[in-house]
Amino acid sequence: MPSTSPTFSRNTQWLLHAIEGVSDEDSLVRPNERTNHIRFLLVHLIDARYYLAGLLGLDLANPLEYLKDVTTIDEVPAFPEMDELKPMWIAQSKEIQAALERGGETLLLSASSARFPMTGNTLGDQLAFIIQHEMFHIGQMALVRKWLGYPAMRWE
Repeated sequence: MPSTSPTFSRNTQWLLHAIEGVSDEDSLVRPNERTNHIRFLLVHLIDARYYLAGLLGLDLANPLEYLKDVTTIDEVPAFPEMDELKPMWIAQSKEIQAALERGGETLLLSASSARFPMTGNTLGDQLAFIIQHEMFHIGQMALVRKWLGYPAMRWE
């Protein structure tokens, strides 16, 4: 079973590229009323990674816990500023990456009680879904970024 850790690490960096240079003001602009803005996508992915941290057995305090039951952008009572969110993403990502590297294949093959719309019941299966989920939303962020007039997201 190949490790998903490098892909996880790549997503960590790609998200940072997707938000690079985006102002607080622009991060709240929606292309239309049916489309999410960059800041919503960012808080959603940060919150999802805190969920992943819990699946991995990490005890990280989620400063976005108030988003636990939020399902749409219109339900979010307030958004933290971009300069508050980026450090959250970086800090939790380092903790999760370290846990993945420590646990290796044994961790990925362990059973998971989480259920996502896919087959498989190992932590590796769940992680694969979460990584795909991140890629989907990072792509959305890249598209909104371009729509706002920013340069294309860097892939390096």
